[in-house]
Amino acid sequence: GPRRRASRPPWSWAWWSAVSYTHLALVTHERDILESLAHVKLMFASPRVLPFASKLKGRVAVLDIAFVADELGTSYEGTTRKLIDDLGSRLAVWVDHHDHDRHPDFAADPRFVLAKKSEHGACPEMITPELVARIGRVDTILCHLDLDGLYAAAKWLRDGVEPYPGADDDARVIDTRMGTPG
Repeated sequence: GPRRRASRPPWSWAWWSAVSYTHLALVTHERDILESLAHVKLMFASPRVLPFASKLKGRVAVLDIAFVADELGTSYEGTTRKLIDDLGSRLAVWVDHHDHDRHPDFAADPRFVLAKKSEHGACPEMITPELVARIGRVDTILCHLDLDGLYAAAKWLRDGVEPYPGADDDARVIDTRMGTPG
């Protein structure tokens, strides 16, 4: 018979890009998401393509956006550092789990919650009720458009609580590509 093409796993980049807002609404209780989105603007980015600070309203939480590496025509200074500097005091928190040699530059700044991938396989497990309470209300969430970025945003909108039991584990499995999602 005809050869069948293997289907892509459901956690592929293209698949998650297509379901962003829908999936975020599904994994967050409808009432919670509607109340939170009433005052929070949700925006998506990647480390190499960050928005201008002027496009981000009020206090900003940056979730699962890695510091850009100096290669392939982009630079840390021209992207990551520029956004940090341009946001200034409006940057409420930057939470990320991707290794970068500039993380130590921000070790003394409580707005930065930075870890290595070996410490946290995915970003949602870093979003805790204590962190959300310490930071307080934000007006914009800027997150990476992948599963752990979406789950980190959902968790932030739910005051640091997983959108469903095991969500942190699922995000870790998918982001590290080790194991099977529940």
